Amino acid sequence: MILAKKVFPTAAEMGVWALFQTVISSSSTIKISLLRNPMIKFLGGTKTDIEKNIIQSIVLITNIIFSALVLVFILFFGKMFCNWLGSPQLLPLCYWGLVLVLLQIPLDHCEILLQAHFKFRHIFFGYCIKQGFFLLGIVILHFILKSHITLVTLVQIQIIAMFATLVLFAVAASQYFQKGWQMNRLVAIEMFHYAKYTFGSNVFSMIARSSDSFLTANRTLSDAVIGYYNIVGRMTNMIDVPSLAVSDVLFPKNVIDMASEGKKLVRYNFERMIGGILSFILPVSLVMFLFPGFIIRTLASEKYLPAIPILQVTMVFSCIGPFFYLFGVTMDAIGKPNLNFWVTIFYMPFHLFCISEGLHLFGWIGSLYATVTSSTICCIVLFIILNKTIGITLRGIIGYILITYKDLYNYISVIFKKNTQAEIVS
Repeated sequence: MILAKKVFPTAAEMGVWALFQTVISSSSTIKISLLRNPMIKFLGGTKTDIEKNIIQSIVLITNIIFSALVLVFILFFGKMFCNWLGSPQLLPLCYWGLVLVLLQIPLDHCEILLQAHFKFRHIFFGYCIKQGFFLLGIVILHFILKSHITLVTLVQIQIIAMFATLVLFAVAASQYFQKGWQMNRLVAIEMFHYAKYTFGSNVFSMIARSSDSFLTANRTLSDAVIGYYNIVGRMTNMIDVPSLAVSDVLFPKNVIDMASEGKKLVRYNFERMIGGILSFILPVSLVMFLFPGFIIRTLASEKYLPAIPILQVTMVFSCIGPFFYLFGVTMDAIGKPNLNFWVTIFYMPFHLFCISEGLHLFGWIGSLYATVTSSTICCIVLFIILNKTIGITLRGIIGYILITYKDLYNYISVIFKKNTQAEIVS
């Protein structure tokens, strides 16, 4: 938000930065899908150090190979890709992004090890350091040294922040590092057959999520329009944080619960988590829908006011987001990654078709209408599948929303009574 309000003079620069973040985060998310779930699931079933060494060796080699492919793509096809997006200013950022891709190799490996051993506190502090260093760099350069911050400068700050995070992750995960390189062809094949569904699902899902930015950039040739979508995306990211945090915790927990208690406990986990998330999202979305101009002026600036209809429509359908985040990890945990894979396979071309038609019929705002339409239809399909597989119900979810509000009310009442009693005594 500081970038939008103070650093970027125009929405066009914000659009270029948004495209760069989309490119880097898309490659990282796809790679994580290939590494994280297989490593967590297979490490959870290991008993000896040799087995752990084999699994870590396979995952680390896969990590290096995938990152090498990303490097090759940027080096040889980066210019063509940036021109296709109508954003040649993106190219130098992508070249500096190669350093981020290299740092991401050990960073991802350490983070997955910490997740597999439920060391979420270290991950939390690591990302606080990452965001803190990035914010500190902007504050020092822009507000203290009064230096002009370019897009390349931002990437360089991001590199320093990621390196600081890597140091913390490496220290925290060092006790879980493999004790040597060991390979086993049968284990590698077994992990590949498990990972192919999660990898395929995330590849097509990432294409679907990124297509609105890429197709809009290609059709409109306007970085400013991308800036409008991005600023709304950054606002909605704040209400997506609970969903992302829960999805990281829910997968390893469901793997254990599925093995010990079966689908009944997995259903409880899903309904309870969704209910808790929605109890937070609903009031926040209502405020952002009713006061979009105030929200945009406060968090960004007046040059982003054309994004008001984007923000309002997005808030109306914000409650469907958690289903997308938790559906995949739930299907993977109960041993049905193929269901998530096939849903994504059918969703991606349908979503791309909606985006294309929306841009053709309504212009730049059509991308939003298309995303809402395709996402709503897909959410209904996800709910039906979840009902058939683990037995979730709409009544159960609504019940946990009300329980969450009741628990919050009781908690606030207890605090209020204690404060009142303390004042009376004093």
